Amino acid sequence: MTTPRSDEAEARDTAAGPLPARAPRPRRELSVFDRIVRVPPGFVWLVVLTLLTVPVTIGMTLLYYAVHGARALSAGLRVSRRGPAGDPGRFSG
Repeated sequence: MTTPRSDEAEARDTAAGPLPARAPRPRRELSVFDRIVRVPPGFVWLVVLTLLTVPVTIGMTLLYYAVHGARALSAGLRVSRRGPAGDPGRFSG
């Protein structure tokens, strides 16, 4: 399916060849103001984010292992209440 816009672009590309790639944007040199005023707060913010991230990561890891431990304990309790596989016992529900 073609659209009028794609037909125009195709005609233009075939008539004049493909469009040239855009030149990269010129980079602005860092001024003294940038180096003194803007860069240090950026590094401070990076440190703050790191200090916030590490305890959250440790806490989530501990929570993960606690949940898996609780599941293992509850699964073990359920198996022990049922009794041996061949013995229906009291809890045959």
